[in-house]
Amino acid sequence: MSELPSIARLPALWWKVHIKFNLDILQQQLRMSQAMQYPLETETKYEEVTVSADKESSTRAIGNPVLCRVLDELDRLKDQYGGDHNSVAEAWNALGLVKVHMQRDTTGAMVCHEEACRIYIRNGEKVETAFTLSDLAYCYEQLGMQSKALSLYQDVLCIISEEKISEFHPKLGSTQRAIARIQRR
Repeated sequence: MSELPSIARLPALWWKVHIKFNLDILQQQLRMSQAMQYPLETETKYEEVTVSADKESSTRAIGNPVLCRVLDELDRLKDQYGGDHNSVAEAWNALGLVKVHMQRDTTGAMVCHEEACRIYIRNGEKVETAFTLSDLAYCYEQLGMQSKALSLYQDVLCIISEEKISEFHPKLGSTQRAIARIQRR
């Protein structure tokens, strides 16, 4: 059996925390550099990264090492396993997280999360589908499409319930908070 790629060995929650941590560090460095009036290397303009629905057109971001690494990993996994492997879905989901949280490209993130969902559904991976649907719901929420976001969050709760995921799982709590947040509006 071939060795699993590095991205496949890490749970999705690790990626979310890791990406959030890196984003926090970059934001802190940016604030410090602005306060000191020094230019920061990461303030360079990024070339826009586009991901088409057919997954064939993507351009590399110049100066964004996290994005470049995720895109390279996605390409490598697609070459190694084909387009419908769970590892490829994880990479699509990671790319979606980078796009929504680092680039503020919610529409681009939706394309990535939808592709990850398609793969997970095709492979019968219900739990991973639920977690990815939660990321997709967040995108809809950011775009102001509250009813669609609420519907997806409720689907996530149904899947979590059906799959008997622990009531202490962080995704359950975050989904419940998201539903409450939308219902307050």
